[in-house]
Amino acid sequence: MKLHQVFAFILIPLFTYAQKDLLIENNFPFKVLSDIHNFDFVKARKNIDLSEDTISREEYLFLKVNYYWWAYVISNDNPSYRDSLRYYLNKSNDFYKTANNNYGFIALMINGFDYRLAFKEGRFIDGMLSARKMARKIQKSLDSAEYSPYYKLTAAIYLFSTGYGKEKYWYLYPYFISIPEGDMQKGINYLQELSENTNTVLATEATYTLMRIYKDLYSDYFKAYRLSKKLILWHPDNLFYLALHLQTKEKLNLLTEKDEIRYNKIYRQTVFLNNEAKQYFKNWRNIK
Repeated sequence: MKLHQVFAFILIPLFTYAQKDLLIENNFPFKVLSDIHNFDFVKARKNIDLSEDTISREEYLFLKVNYYWWAYVISNDNPSYRDSLRYYLNKSNDFYKTANNNYGFIALMINGFDYRLAFKEGRFIDGMLSARKMARKIQKSLDSAEYSPYYKLTAAIYLFSTGYGKEKYWYLYPYFISIPEGDMQKGINYLQELSENTNTVLATEATYTLMRIYKDLYSDYFKAYRLSKKLILWHPDNLFYLALHLQTKEKLNLLTEKDEIRYNKIYRQTVFLNNEAKQYFKNWRNIK
């Protein structure tokens, strides 16, 4: 796996905004993110747009960036969604240049989106610069991980990605010594702990991330299968999670005709953002 994939394989956003109430169960951001996890993008988009004048600016930008990241990925890198994502990333960065430091948690999340998008698009230098910018701010998450599940998730992803990158890409040693030390096992331990969190949004984030680590980086399909099984139990209408689950089952020779039937049934019931997304999901083996 190439370096850009190490930083970009984590599809879902980092929830680094640790101020209380952002993701309290059944509040507005929690509901919108739950809709996204449940593959109900029409409902999520409608509610975000209707809320612009009733929620805080940081919450609005947070949700817009999350929405367009998902839209971009599930539409097979549709350029219009990429442009919208970039637009709201720029809006967010402009906002946090002047905002009070209390908003620094979401600002860290925005940095994370910046570097993942850069690596995903092959803008390697931009990605390294964004990653370095984020790494310089990550220490707060590392110091606060034991006191906040939001910080713990950010710390987990950072610790694993940085530890993995340093181990696999020794020739970038000068880059890695300029940022906080990584620790792959500690990162995995944090993710395992968070995957059992009672907050279903946080648990989904951690479980998905851990599943991609085992599936994409270690080819440990049994562990990936067990985690993907949890994701489809929590979010049975999420075609993306189901596609990844079937991929792990196929690797383990566990795939059945019922699995194909189930996928096709949910595929027919899904309301897609556009025809590109519909074509992308036509065959679960296409999904990356």
